[in-house]
Amino acid sequence: MVVLAALVYVAVLAVIQIYPHQLPTTKNPSFVDSIFDSRIVILVVRVALMFAAGYIVISVVGLIVGRRWLSKLGPFKHRPQSPGSTTALRCSKLNSKTPSRLSAV
Repeated sequence: MVVLAALVYVAVLAVIQIYPHQLPTTKNPSFVDSIFDSRIVILVVRVALMFAAGYIVISVVGLIVGRRWLSKLGPFKHRPQSPGSTTALRCSKLNSKTPSRLSAV
């Protein structure tokens, strides 16, 4: 319960800090200026941007932890090699032949 109260307190402080106290004014406002003329609209946009940034950070961390980050990029896929795969077998055969080849040189 204390954690929830602390989160609510931090959220209220964040909203107070991001609430715009002064807005710039122009003589001939454009369409975008007239939309963002309200303090509430600016506050909602700032809160939405904060949530979007938090979602992106949490998603990237979750993908990295789950080892799904950039496992597929266009036509290229990353497949983890099992010990019995053909590439692993080829590497082990080459490694076993390497010392005899070095001694021949």
